[in-house]
Amino acid sequence: MEGNTVEDIVTCPYDRLHCVLRKRLQLHLIKCRLNYPHVELRKCPMNQLHLVPEPEFQHHLMNCPDRKIIAHYKYSGETTFMKHEPIESEENWDDTDTGDYNPETYVRNNQIIRQPIGLPSQRKAFKHEEEKRLQQFC
Repeated sequence: MEGNTVEDIVTCPYDRLHCVLRKRLQLHLIKCRLNYPHVELRKCPMNQLHLVPEPEFQHHLMNCPDRKIIAHYKYSGETTFMKHEPIESEENWDDTDTGDYNPETYVRNNQIIRQPIGLPSQRKAFKHEEEKRLQQFC
């Protein structure tokens, strides 16, 4: 495991012998949950990757390492937004006289290659018509 430090390795909550890279833990938990259906663990509300047995759950909630991150955003007054004056413009995109966009019409009238779909006989006819359509652009 090149480039990985000890902090990057975590222990699986289902089997303490499983040591997994932190970035692979989510996939590992999905597989391990199927292998250990009898083990009941609760998800931490602050980090869904924290799976804790019921007796230890309250203790984990009080000491969860991610608790400080949630508390920082919950209680700090750092939710300031940039405010600016309204921008004046001559453009009005609501009053346009263009019709609705139809992708079939656009593709049919421009030099765009389309893929045939359907039964073999329909694909053969489609290819023949596509050749005719694309020749008008040459």
